[in-house]
Order: sequence, then structure tokens, then C-alpha cells
Amino acid sequence: MATYVNNLRLKEITTGDESGTWGSSTNTNLELIGEALGYGTEAITTNADTHASTVADGSTDEARAMYVKYTGTLDSACTITIGPNTMKRVQFIENATSGSQSIIIKQGTGATVTIATGAMKVVYLDGAGSGAAVTDALVDLDLTGTTTAVNVTASGTVTTANVTVSGIVSVADGSAGAPSITNTGDTNCGLYFSAADTLAFSAGGTAQVTFADGVIAPVTDNDVDLGTSSLEFKDAYFDGTVTTDALISEQVNISAQGDLRLEDAAGGQYIGLDAPATVSSSVTYTLPEDGSSGQVLKTNGSGVLSWTSVNTPGAAGEFTQVDITSQGDLRLQDSSGGQYIALQANGTTTSYTITFPAAVGSNGQFLTTDGSGNLSWSTGAGNYSAWSVITSDTSLAAKGQYVSNSGSSLTHTLPAGSAGDTVVLSNAGAGTVTVARTSSQKIDSAAEDGTLYSGASVQLVYVDSTIGWHSI
Repeated sequence: MATYVNNLRLKEITTGDESGTWGSSTNTNLELIGEALGYGTEAITTNADTHASTVADGSTDEARAMYVKYTGTLDSACTITIGPNTMKRVQFIENATSGSQSIIIKQGTGATVTIATGAMKVVYLDGAGSGAAVTDALVDLDLTGTTTAVNVTASGTVTTANVTVSGIVSVADGSAGAPSITNTGDTNCGLYFSAADTLAFSAGGTAQVTFADGVIAPVTDNDVDLGTSSLEFKDAYFDGTVTTDALISEQVNISAQGDLRLEDAAGGQYIGLDAPATVSSSVTYTLPEDGSSGQVLKTNGSGVLSWTSVNTPGAAGEFTQVDITSQGDLRLQDSSGGQYIALQANGTTTSYTITFPAAVGSNGQFLTTDGSGNLSWSTGAGNYSAWSVITSDTSLAAKGQYVSNSGSSLTHTLPAGSAGDTVVLSNAGAGTVTVARTSSQKIDSAAEDGTLYSGASVQLVYVDSTIGWHSI
């Protein structure tokens, strides 16, 4: 009796059998051998969880093919059992099902191989009977030499000396503890994909830095250093704002007349320091240690600054020139520091320098100028005489200051005036005072005497022959 115990399930004719039909059986076997070297397609029942592919004894069967494609629609993973479980062979199996489900290839109770949707694997069946196992034949594939592939998907480890990729290398997301791109001897250090459009780097199984659109950021705040005290970066270029808690540098260059801004506690307002628009030659200012309250900085002309006292009683500041700009004033305060006398330039003036006399002068003297800014002490009679109280008709004198005090009318006569002469007269009495002219001199351009009623006062200044005495 014929048997079918070989791995292709071909008819094995016993001695003396198949008389007259041996040729026909042999031809069938040859056809089945060809089928085993070919390609077959087998459909799985829609949404089936299990499927059996048993290679028929001595007759055509899609499952006998070396390359088998499984089709159909699945809503869950489907386990495909290939029989008989004593058959030993190698097969190329493709999961061409729809529904994005895997197929699981088994032969007995032993190991199985899972093939994802759209994928193909080369497996071998060990034919061990009820405990038969299916093994991924390429799990440890050694491709010595040059291998060209359009797409490579690996679920395990790929070890190679050189890889040339003209397309895309796609790997799983990975995690901080098991990054997708790593070293075989240090598998908790490498790159992985922590979120959409985000690449992360981990070391020691801990996420360190992420790279996303427009930002490189540490995973943990205030955790990652950029360089070390002994390994420094060379040059850094930033176009924007650099925010830092502290900055340690041997030198900071602020170019293009930019400013150094020292912000207030709220971060809204600042004090800025910047260089002039044009610097004839570079200079470095060396600051002193802290001084005393009220002191100011002065320079030695070579950039070395020191503290000096200006407003401290008993101390003096030394300056060759002090410029008070924009019509500011020089304020000389009283002893309490509350009130002051201020010196201020005219709103519009030609620059000039006033030079004070070398000595303090004598009692009653006053300062006069020579017209070139040189001041000196002078002694003069003054513009007015002391006040005189008059009670009768009186001839008045230039520079005189008079109080007329009478209950009767009085006449007081002006002197013969010269330009700039002045007389001050006040009527404290009840009587009316007549201010009489001398010769032909006028009062306020009129050839008439003046009248000064009780309680009234007047200051007269002689101008010229046309105006005469002008009343103020």
C-alpha cells in the first residue's frame, strides 16, 4: 500500500504496486514537487480566529507551495495550524489579510511565529508531532557582504559593519529605559521618540534632552549642563534673548553700541549702560572695592576708578571740570540739606568762563567784571542814599530816598537830572505833595509838575531830555 510520510506528502509506491499506473502516479508526484517549489494563495474565512492548512496527501494543495500568501479579512489575530505535524519543511509565509491583524503560525504545541499584517517571514517547521514548533528562520540572519533593500523592518537586533540607506530607516518609539537607537553593550543609553515630532536622548535609563520643532529642551528643569568646567564650547551665536540665572565669563562683548541692561525686581524696567556712538580708542574701566556712603567715582585718566567724597563735610572732591548739561543747576544746600541756592545758565547763551578774585575782599565790597569774565572786588557809594524823613519843602537829590510826612501840602523839587539818576519819594502825611521840576526838564515827557497824594509812592529815573524823569 502506498504511503505519504515524506515532507511534500508525495505518494510513495510500495514494491509491486501500481502495475500499469506507475507512470501516472509518478507524473503526479513530479507535478506536486513543482507545486512545492512554487507560489500559492489560501483564503481565511472572514474574521476567523483559527485556520487549518493541512497539506493533502498526493494531491494538489495551495499550502504545499514554498511561498504561501494568506488572504481574507480579519478583526482579530488568527492562528493558522499547518499540518500534518510530522512534516518538516521551510516556507515563505506572507500575511496579505486586511483588517490590520497578525497571523500566528503553529504546527503543534511548540513555539509559534507571529507575522504582522503586510509582512512576510521565512519559517521552518520541525515536524516533531504533537509538540511540533515553528521557528523564524531569519531571526539571526547574517548578511555578510552588501545587502540592498527598499524597506527593512526589524523586531530584534540587526548587527552590521556598514549600512548604506537611500530611503528611510524606521524604528519603534522606544522609551527612556529602552531607547530605539542604542548600543548593544549599553542599551539604556540612546535615542527614542517620546512624543509626536519629538526626538529624545536618554542616558542611564533617564530622559535628558528633547529635540522638537524650534526647541532643544531638557526633560527636567535645571538638570542638564552645557559643557563642563574643563570641556568648554568655543563660540556661541544667538539672535534673540538669552535668559540665565547667572553668567560667568572672562569677557563679554556687546557689539554695535548695544547696551548692558540691569532690570528691576519685576523685570519690567532697567538701567542700561552703553558706549558712545564713536570711541576713539578702546578703554577698560577698573572698578574699586566698595566705598563709603555718598562717595562718587572718579578716574585717574587711565581707566582706573576710585571713590572720592564730594558732599561729606570736611571732605572735598577734585575735578578739573564739571559739566551740568541741559540748563541744569549747581545747588549749594544749607546745613540741613533741605534748602539751597542754585546757579543756572541762561536759556540761550554764548559760552564764557567767570574767574573769581584770589582774595576774599573787604567788608562792603562787591564783585565787578572787566567784561571778559574776570571778577574783582570793588568799593562804591551805591545806587541809593539812606532814607530821609522830610516835613517841609525840600530840594531832592539824586540817589535820595525820602518819606514826606506833613499834614499840610508841601512842594519837593527834583534835581537837575542826568541819565540814570534816580529819586524815591513816599507821601506818608495827610497833605498833598507837589513834585516840582527843575528848569525845563519834563516828567513822563510832559512839561508839568507831578502830584503825589497821601499814601502814594513813586520812584523816578531820569532818561533823557525828551522823556525827562520817568515814573516807575
